[in-house]
Amino acid sequence: MDRLHTDFLQRMIAFYRTEPGVTAMPGARPVFAQLKAAGVKVALDTGFSRAIADVVLERLAWDRPGVLDATVASDEVPRGRPYPDLIFEAMKRTGVTEPGHVAKVGDTPADLQEGTAAGCALVIGVTNGTHSLTQLQAHPHTHLVGSLAEVLPLILPGL
Repeated sequence: MDRLHTDFLQRMIAFYRTEPGVTAMPGARPVFAQLKAAGVKVALDTGFSRAIADVVLERLAWDRPGVLDATVASDEVPRGRPYPDLIFEAMKRTGVTEPGHVAKVGDTPADLQEGTAAGCALVIGVTNGTHSLTQLQAHPHTHLVGSLAEVLPLILPGL
């Protein structure tokens, strides 16, 4: 079993390191920058293990200082999505104490369920990612948007 897991991990790392289709969601970096400029902590949580997450972060150049305030991988918490553990750990790492001050943004039903389970003030589904508007509508959310750029006025009213 250990050998199978090691082989799987090596294949996943190779894929995320070299696959041309591995790119950031459109507009992610400018959205991160605007949020951070407004004093908002930006954290990324992922269902990937830390080994895979680090490869993706490096590939997207999100591992550079100043891009993200924290990252949390699934193997760093007791339970992954849809449980709130990833969000709670991200809060801990960024010094946020109230889920009512958190906006969970994601493109999967599990993201929306995670944000709801954590009690986040905003649970925002982005429909230009892995799941469509129709697919995400069936899951708990506060907002559904077509792109990450549409997240900014929800988090930073008056923008």
